[in-house]
Amino acid sequence: MIRIMDDAPAAQAPTRLSVWIGALLIITAGAALLVPFLDRPWTANEANAGAFYGSFNVNYERFGFWHMYGLEAGPIAHELKASIGYLNHPPAMAWLIYFAGMDEWQMRLPTVVSVIVLGLLVFAWLTPRIGVLSACAAGIIVQLPPTMSVHGQISYELTTAVLGWGMIMAFDRVLARGRFTVGTSAVTVLCAFAGPWFDWSFLYVYCPALVPLMWRRVDLSTGVRRLAVPATSATVSLALLLWWRVVVSTADHLPAVPDHQTGLWEIYSRTLAEFAERGLGDTLRWTWFTIRTGFTLPLLVIAGIGLLPMLRRVPRVVAVLSLAFVHPALFPSHAIDHPMFFVYAAPLVAISAACAAAAIAARLPQWVGRIAQAGVLAVAIAAPAISAWSHLENTTQSFYKDLGSVLTAAVEHDNWEAGEPLGYNVGHSWPYGAYHAYLDSTRVVGFAVVDAKTLAAAPAGGAPRGLRYLWLRYGEVPAFAKDDFAQSAELEALLNSFPRKRVPILETRVDVTGRGDVVEIREAWLVTLREPG
Repeated sequence: MIRIMDDAPAAQAPTRLSVWIGALLIITAGAALLVPFLDRPWTANEANAGAFYGSFNVNYERFGFWHMYGLEAGPIAHELKASIGYLNHPPAMAWLIYFAGMDEWQMRLPTVVSVIVLGLLVFAWLTPRIGVLSACAAGIIVQLPPTMSVHGQISYELTTAVLGWGMIMAFDRVLARGRFTVGTSAVTVLCAFAGPWFDWSFLYVYCPALVPLMWRRVDLSTGVRRLAVPATSATVSLALLLWWRVVVSTADHLPAVPDHQTGLWEIYSRTLAEFAERGLGDTLRWTWFTIRTGFTLPLLVIAGIGLLPMLRRVPRVVAVLSLAFVHPALFPSHAIDHPMFFVYAAPLVAISAACAAAAIAARLPQWVGRIAQAGVLAVAIAAPAISAWSHLENTTQSFYKDLGSVLTAAVEHDNWEAGEPLGYNVGHSWPYGAYHAYLDSTRVVGFAVVDAKTLAAAPAGGAPRGLRYLWLRYGEVPAFAKDDFAQSAELEALLNSFPRKRVPILETRVDVTGRGDVVEIREAWLVTLREPG
């Protein structure tokens, strides 16, 4: 049986020089991976960039900063509803990206900085507990997996994680000193207040994590008094956030917000329905695939070896970080399609891997142990870094920017009107991020509104007139393709009967996810569904 004890301090106090060197190594590792790709074109891994933040930013200019209007993320049958209020998430991340700017590197900058800051926070919190070397290794490893460096980019989770860790570290300092200081009070209150405005998950991932921090360190009454500070701040924040939500949802100068956008319970109910449809076995299989590709198998194996040493060495840290799995557990089916949900689990994986290397070194003779520790850490760092670099390199291509240029030119030169409905057969919804990041959305609000299957099934002469259609003929189709890759004879005959224009620039091979999900586009056409002549 494992004896649960207070987190023990590191055997040797770190020197200031070693801490500065560790911090510099962490910053260098994150920058070396992320900065070279900071300005690359958008890809399917960052679909939020265009469909969410691009349209939010444009609509801030149109309707004012207070409101968060955008387009729905998914096909809308036969109708384009521009500027519908989007309330599935709080607004702070959209605001942050708006202030950062609309260029690729500007929109990526907040989450790239968040990755590096999170690595530094992990390092700072762990150094007194497991030593500089292991803490530095954890701080480097946490930045590198594709979950963090690819899927978590341009999303809510990374900034939410930084605020959560800031609150945890400040509260931990309070418990260690036995009182609040000006600095710890300010950080605790500010992080607890800001966190809910970035994502709802802050409330059920990081706020409950403060409770394990108090375990065997304070009595119940003292613990309640300590918790009152962050709890009050988070409660006031949540109240203001819900008030903001009511104000935005009742605005009368834009289209009404659909029910499935306004009800958090409706969103969760859809997730449960998807889980029931998939079944437990299929959900677990795809969840493992998402975790394995997001963290790499070598890193997960090493982290698995380190679970027991980590639990023995820093049990309270394990208890705090285990709450990171609440988010994907609450949305099991949704998490399969949103690998960024596992951002919150990345510190636990990284710390466990560092503890595995330290435990191996401790059980071997001195020099042999150091060599073994270096080898294990090299694998734990190299495996996710190589995988992330491959993801980024494979998706650094111009297809999405070309797609935006083609559709923008169609508006400017082919008499397409801004905001016209746009049909597509590009499968799933993988290129929709391009539609706003690259379409100069003040003129074009293109979106996938009628898929190929719906269009082909329309009765003769029943296709919606005036609809513009992007028709791609595929050769090689990726494994994730769904029915909207349909290339039936009926669809071909229907589209051939309308005016169309070929766009060779889109006829290419696209690695959609960076994992080898290659789409081969043999022909690309812009079609206007109206009577010829």
